[in-house]
Parts: sequence; C-alpha cells; structure tokens
Amino acid sequence: MELNVRSDPDILLTGSDCARIEAALTAFPLCRSIAEFLAVHHRAMDTASGIAAWWVGSDVPAVQAALDCLVACGIVVAHTRTCGTIFGLNRHPAVRDWLRGILGEPSERRRPDPEITSA
Repeated sequence: MELNVRSDPDILLTGSDCARIEAALTAFPLCRSIAEFLAVHHRAMDTASGIAAWWVGSDVPAVQAALDCLVACGIVVAHTRTCGTIFGLNRHPAVRDWLRGILGEPSERRRPDPEITSA
C-alpha cells in the first residue's frame, strides 16, 4: 500500500516505509502513545512540552525525540507558530485510515477498567 503523507505530493510512503513506521510504533512505546492519542483526537495540536504534560505524561526530551520520529515518518506534522512549534496529525484522510488500521479502533485500544470488588 502506498500513501502520500508528506507535504510534498510527489513523495509516497511505500510499503517499506509503512513497515518502518509500524516497527517504530512497536519499538518505541512513546511514539505509539502519541499516535494513539492523535488517532482518537484528530484535531489535537500542542507543543512538545504540552504533549509531554497533557497527552502522555512523559519528559519533554523523550517526547521531542518521539515527535521527531513521527514527523520523519509523515504521520505527524510540525507547524511553526509565534508560541513555538506545535505538532498534530497529518490531515490526509489516508493517513488517518492507515493509522486506525494499524492501531485498531479506539475501543480496541482502551484499557479495561479495573475490576471493582466489594469488601
């Protein structure tokens, strides 16, 4: 499957690119956490520090490294604003569909609620 996900319409994401992205999402849990958040919240955008604090609860350098990986893959897009760089999901519909295909539907990703036992 080939997807055109980068800002240059002549650059295609090939099957081997897709395999690398899937490998990154498997090998780097923080990449997967960010991708899962964006798969559910398509319009969400924030700075690396905001993502670290509010989306994934991790340190900023680790989040920045994960974002750099996701930007290089074409899944996340970086936008320069006066407040700094903000990151969000690539708006291409095929990216969203492809990402949902890898990650599963949100209900499939949701962690089960802990069992409540009565005393």
